[in-house]
Formats: sequence, C-alpha cells, structure tokens
Amino acid sequence: MANENGMRNNKGRLNSAAFIRVLGAALLIVILVLAAAFVIGNKTTDDGKTNSEAVESGFDIGAASVKSVVPYSGGIAAIADSAVYYFDASGNQLSKNEHSFASPVAEASGRNLILYDLGGYKYRIEKRGGIYYETETASVITCAAIGKSGNYAYSLNSDGGYQSHLLVYSGRNKKVFEWGSSSDYISALTLSDNGKYCAAGVLTSENAKIVSVVKLFGFNTAEPLFSVDFAGSVVYDIAFASSKKLVVFCNDGVYSVGTDGSKELTVSYSSNEIKHFDNCPSGLKALTIAVFGNENNTRIVVLNRRGKQLFEKTFTEDVSDIICSKNRVSVVLRNRIESYDQKGNSVGLVYLKENASSAVLSRSRLYVLCANGLYSFSSNTHFSFAENETEKTDVASDVSEKYAQVGETGISESNELKSSESILPENTGEVG
Repeated sequence: MANENGMRNNKGRLNSAAFIRVLGAALLIVILVLAAAFVIGNKTTDDGKTNSEAVESGFDIGAASVKSVVPYSGGIAAIADSAVYYFDASGNQLSKNEHSFASPVAEASGRNLILYDLGGYKYRIEKRGGIYYETETASVITCAAIGKSGNYAYSLNSDGGYQSHLLVYSGRNKKVFEWGSSSDYISALTLSDNGKYCAAGVLTSENAKIVSVVKLFGFNTAEPLFSVDFAGSVVYDIAFASSKKLVVFCNDGVYSVGTDGSKELTVSYSSNEIKHFDNCPSGLKALTIAVFGNENNTRIVVLNRRGKQLFEKTFTEDVSDIICSKNRVSVVLRNRIESYDQKGNSVGLVYLKENASSAVLSRSRLYVLCANGLYSFSSNTHFSFAENETEKTDVASDVSEKYAQVGETGISESNELKSSESILPENTGEVG
C-alpha cells in the first residue's frame, strides 16, 4: 500500500476526479484493483547511510521490461515482466527469482518482500533475495503488506463468505489473525513495526454514497480497536506514526489519528491539487500540491514519521514525482532531481538528459529508471549524465574539472564519476 503503485513506481500521478468516478462504478472489485495499483509504493527500512561506490552494469534486461522498482535493504528490487532482480548499492546483481504473475506488485520492508498478482490469485514471500514461500489463493488478491519482522497481510475479495477477507501471517508463515466483512472492501493495508497491529483502509457504502473508513486491528481481539470515518474523502494510504497512532493520506488532506481513534487534519488541500505523495513507513513522508490546480505553482510539503511538518518549498514548474527515505526527500522534475535532508537543506542535484519514468530512494541512494536504463547515484551527488556513452564521458570530464577546481565541496571526483554508471544496459533486450 503506502506507499501502493505500476511504477510508484506503480504510483504515478494522482487523479482524484477520475478516481472518484471509478468509485461510482458497479464493480467494486475493479475499484480495489485500480486503487491498489494507483498507490503501490515504498515500504522499506532505511538507515540513512551514504554509499557512493561504483555502480557497474548489473544484468542483461531492457528497462522497458521493468514494471516497478522498490527500495530493499542495502539496495533495490527490480520487478520485471517475468522475474524479480535484486541489486546491492553498487549495482551488483545479488539474485534473480522468476515469476509468472500477470500484474506483479511488490512491497518490501527490510530484507523481506511480498510479491503478489494484483487482481490474480498468487503471492509469494521472498527473504534476503531468495524465495521463502509461494502459494495460490482461492479468491482475488486486492492488496497486501509486509512488515519488518517478515510478517505479512493480504486481502481477498469474495472469499470465505466475506466480501472482503483480511488474513495476517507471522514471519514463520503461521496465521495470527483474520477478519471479514460482508459489505466493506479493503483497499489499503499496513503493518506496525512491532508486528502487533494492522491498519486497513476500507470502502463502505452509506446512503448510496461511498465512504472511506480506517480500521486498526490488534491480533488478540476479533473486533477493530477503532474505526475512523473519512466520509467525503478517499483514503490513498496509511502509515504507522507509532504502534497505535496513524498517518492517513486522503484526497483532501493528511490526517493524524490518535490511539483513541480521534483524527486531526495536518495538511489540507483540495482533490484537484494533490498530485503525488510518497511514504517511507519508518521515515519521511512528502506530497506535491499544485496550488489551485496550477502545476507551475507546486508546493512541496515534507513530514516526519509522525506526520508533523518539517518544511515546505515551492517550485514554479511541474513536478514529475516525489520520493522519500528515512532522512532524504528527492523531487523529480523534468530535467533534474533535487534532493534535500530533513531540515530542507539542499544536498544533491542530478541533471537528466531523458525523462525519469520512475525513481526511488534506498537509504541515501537514488535509483532512477529511464527509457535507456536504470541509474544509481548518491542522493548527495551533484552530477549530470547524458544519453550515450560519448556524452557521458564529456560530461564526466567537465564535472571532474569543475570539482577539481572547487575541492572544498567535499565531493570526490572518483565517486562522482563512478556514480553515473548504468545498472541496466541501454540496449533493450530479453530477460537474461
């Protein structure tokens, strides 16, 4: 969920009006599939360490085959058409696990990853880059989440006599909780870091209107600890601020939910203003807001783990995406990516010669998927790279000379040159 999305990146651009129109459709299972695909995103643990080692060519796969990239402990997992590839921070391929999912979606936390077929019947758990468990369900999977300890949860549609059926398993694959509803539809899930709670965003109907509700479950009782009504809002994502406190992302604002189920609006906007958001479960959260719908007047709001605002900035241009880690936030623009620390200080700037189709932060390292490859940089990098190797060499030479002249920047020439290497070869090919 939180971060749930085809590439978030499966995340893409928020379109609240279209989303709400979909909510009015008769087939609510379609809502769930679209909603889940809409906000699939980043769920990993980041320690904030900077790694500016070389990133070498990793595996023979065309960038077009990559469906999404998710942060993974010490690197990333690239979800391709027929396999999951793991890279370390230097771009070395650690493992490759083939799959046959039609619509593969991945959520990761630490060294744990759940891969599921959105709208299909299969899911599997991967740990430390290897396949731990794989199975097929009796009903359609609408969303899933995985926790730091390897525990996981998923929701099935029209299963076991329920319209929505929630199941939670321990890291040892033992069922620890289940809940079902005859009328609600689960659209978002997240697990607490301590492994004791699960929060769910559900869609229900009141007086012929669709209403979003957030429920918090403890695994030692059958009923929710609380249910919070978000009538008139659409819940996109949920994060744990602490074991029982939540941060809820909606189409009209960000809310803090207390242990007693009380809610407080912390960031306000209209449904036509919110364009992008990202949620690092144990780190920063950020949103891009087109003020009055004007994409050339974009407000960036950055929150800490507990949902408290840290800083905001304004851009007089369209923002393509925003991504977060534990203590970094990067703003993806048309021709560049700007990175900031949690105080709002600029720490990195990468110029692009081709549009980024997706970008993620893993620890303090930035991974950018472009049409010609997947690239990796330290988020502390000030660098520019071009489309072909000749241009890269020329640009690298210019940057090398620049930093040789201003050594006080503290940026190593060799580190900057190394950081521009492509993980994925530029020539599109078949999965190797």
